[in-house]
Amino acid sequence: MTNTMSRQPLLSVRNLSKDFPVSRGLLRRTSDAVHALNGVDFDILPGETLGLVGESGSGKTTVARTLLRLVEPDAGSALFRSRSLAAAGAPSEIDLFVVGARALKQVRRDIQIVFQDPYSSLNPRHSIAANVGEPLRANRVGNAAERLARVAQLLQDVGLRPDLMRRYPHELSGGQRQRVAIARALALEPDLIVADEPVSALDVSIQAQVMNLLLDLQQKRGLTYLFIAHDLSVVRYMSRRIAVMYLGRIVEMGDANDVFQTPRHPYTEALIESVPEPKPRLRKQRTPLQGDVASPMRIPHGCPFHPRCRYAQDICRTQQPLLREIAPGHVTSCHFAEQMPHAAGARYDAPTSTSLGQSQ
Repeated sequence: MTNTMSRQPLLSVRNLSKDFPVSRGLLRRTSDAVHALNGVDFDILPGETLGLVGESGSGKTTVARTLLRLVEPDAGSALFRSRSLAAAGAPSEIDLFVVGARALKQVRRDIQIVFQDPYSSLNPRHSIAANVGEPLRANRVGNAAERLARVAQLLQDVGLRPDLMRRYPHELSGGQRQRVAIARALALEPDLIVADEPVSALDVSIQAQVMNLLLDLQQKRGLTYLFIAHDLSVVRYMSRRIAVMYLGRIVEMGDANDVFQTPRHPYTEALIESVPEPKPRLRKQRTPLQGDVASPMRIPHGCPFHPRCRYAQDICRTQQPLLREIAPGHVTSCHFAEQMPHAAGARYDAPTSTSLGQSQ
């Protein structure tokens, strides 16, 4: 992959925070809040894939939805370099969280999303042609004949026959529906695609096909991905850099190889240890995570991970560690990152398309 480290970020997110109020009682008064995001910072460089990984409830999907303003953030900024605004003569770098509705509609040509469940994200009453062509119609791109021709080409680009345009979502398989969702995301030729668990609802063999499709499209079109998943094998296969989330915070981020081979946060280490070994006869010692994820309404003091951490000491219970750089491009929020051993057994081998279920 082309080295993108010298380029300016396509997207820079700083101090992203979001609370969801909790109402109780007959009068539905706000009595508490779910702290979904707590000061999330990251950059995405042009042409790369940033993998966002963590357990359910860590805040991954909330990050995706706030970036597209499907959910309004409480604080923070998201500076995005918009090609569409630059072409229209407007300032190219804008804050996604403060931009007005008119400019936001223009920017959404450059940022698209692929949801987890392709069936619920497609309109069941519309044909495939109407579903894929909706972004073109909404943005008044071409006439009806031109849009239909564009839809046919998009279906071919994602490995589907153009004659499927006349069918409806319920007539397609899960893998075909997700390819349709990808085709719709590509309709306006975006620069950034937010892929929110795009393969978790698919069979393993189909997962590999869809992931290889996304990688091929990235190479051909110069796409940038924010790839969200809870499956470490999937994230490792897709991503150049990885960010690990826990209770609404990024606890470790760096080059994919560095993070998987030398994790510097106990949570990352525990996630890697939980990956099943594909060779049944090769057993490895596991130290399973103790306890459950804390409630996002009652985040522990100090380090949020300390109740489950095998290395926790007194300072972990009283002082929250800052996200800091411990190696070039590798950041973590652990008081004892320098003393962390390598991942149990030292090395995590990257999965291949074969191990992910693709037939050769």
